Amino acid sequence: MTPRILLLNLPHRLNSCRILAAALLLVVAGASPGFAQSLRGGKVFEDYYQLDPFEVVGEEIPITVFARSNADRRYALKVAHAVIEVVYVTLERSPGAGLVIIGESDEPHPVFVFRRFLELAESEAASPELKRMGLTLGKELQDWRDSIHIDLDEDEGEEIDIDETVLVSAFPLPLDGIASALYTLAWEEGFDERRIDERLRNTSVEGLQQGTISEFDWVFYLPPRSSLNELIKEALPAMMKREKVGFFKRALVRGAIATFKPMIKDMFEGIRKGIFYASILEQQGVFNEGDLKALFDAYVGSQMPRGRILPGDKVDWAIDAVEAQKVANEEYAKDPYIAPIPLQSYDLDDYKHLKGVYIRENDDPHYFVIENGGFRWQYQDWENEPMIPAGDSTFVSENGELSLRFFEDPEDGQTKVDLRKGRFRQTYTHLSSEVDR
Repeated sequence: MTPRILLLNLPHRLNSCRILAAALLLVVAGASPGFAQSLRGGKVFEDYYQLDPFEVVGEEIPITVFARSNADRRYALKVAHAVIEVVYVTLERSPGAGLVIIGESDEPHPVFVFRRFLELAESEAASPELKRMGLTLGKELQDWRDSIHIDLDEDEGEEIDIDETVLVSAFPLPLDGIASALYTLAWEEGFDERRIDERLRNTSVEGLQQGTISEFDWVFYLPPRSSLNELIKEALPAMMKREKVGFFKRALVRGAIATFKPMIKDMFEGIRKGIFYASILEQQGVFNEGDLKALFDAYVGSQMPRGRILPGDKVDWAIDAVEAQKVANEEYAKDPYIAPIPLQSYDLDDYKHLKGVYIRENDDPHYFVIENGGFRWQYQDWENEPMIPAGDSTFVSENGELSLRFFEDPEDGQTKVDLRKGRFRQTYTHLSSEVDR
C-alpha cells in the first residue's frame, strides 16, 4: 500500500500569514530591537544573505539565499533554480528578485512561531477586536494544517497518525509582508518563546513594519533537508501501527522503505517544489484560483517518480506539463463548468433508455443506474453519485459538482455521455443496457 499526500489548495491557505500580520498591528507598541544582535554573535539577519543571479532565456533573475552553511546554500539554490526556470516559462517573464530562507533543524517552523500570536490574542488582556482577529487567524491556520495530510489508501481515505510538528515542519511556505518581519524577529531572539513574547509586547507598529523584508519581490521559507527524513521516519511506524503489521512483516516493510527511500524523498521534494512554484505564481496575481490549482497539480504531477526515479531533466518535464496546462486552462475558459439547475419534477420512465454501461478506452466501466426511484452514476465500488435530472438528457449531482449530458453522436449514431466535474471532462460510449449492479 503506497502512501500518498494530498495538498488541497495549499498555496492559498498560506494567506493566514497575512492575516497574522494585520492582527499583530493591533497589539504591539513600544521600543527598539537593538540588543538582539548579541544573541547572534553580533551578526544581523542580512549577514547570511548571498546573491546568486540566475539566467533564464538571457534574462538575469536575482536570487538571494539566506543560509548558515554552504551545504544548505547549495541545496536552496538547486531548488530555487529548478523552480524559478519553470515560473519564468509560465509567466513568460521574470518573477522579480527573490529571497529563499532555508531553516535549520534546531529551529521551529515559522507556523509554530506565528501560533504564538494566538496565545496573545486569546489572553484576557487582548482587546475584543484582537480576539476576533485571533479567531480568524486560528481558523486559517487550522485550514492550513488540514490541507496537509497523508492517506494510506485512496479508497478508504483513512488518515495515518503523524506528529503534527514533524508533518508541518517538512513543508515550505511564503513569507509575505509582515510575516517576514515576524520570522526575522523570532530569529533575532533565537526562537526563544519568552524573548519573542517580550519583544512583541515592546515593539511599536513602526518598528515591526521596519523589520519587513521589503527589498525583494517574493520571500520563501524552505525547511531544512533533514525535515524530509524526519517525516519518512515518522510515517513508517504510523503505517505499521495502522495496519497492525506483525514482527516479520514489519521487518520486510523496513527493508522496503530502505530500498525505496530515495523514491519517497523524490516524491516529497516534488511536492515541496510545487508549493514553491504555486506560491510565487500566487504572489504575481496573474492566475485565478482555478488556473493556479491546475498549474500546481500539473507541476507536482510532472515531478512524481511513478514507481521509480526516472533519469532525465525534471525541469523540462515541469515546463512541458505547465505549458500543456496553460493551453488546457485557456480552453476551459472558453467553456467553464456551470452546474445545471435540477428539475423540480420529472418522470423516471423518460430516462430509462439512458440506463446502462458506459466505457472508454483504457478505463474501467461506468454505470448509469436507475433504482429506488432515483438515478446514480457509479464508477467501480467506491464512487457512487446520486444524480438529479436537469433536462431531457442532462443530470447534475446533488452537490452540483458533477454533470452528465447524454447525446447521440452524429458520426457513429452511438449514445454517449459527456461527464464534467470541475475542469475534468471525459466522454463515455454506451456499451450495454444491462447493469449487473
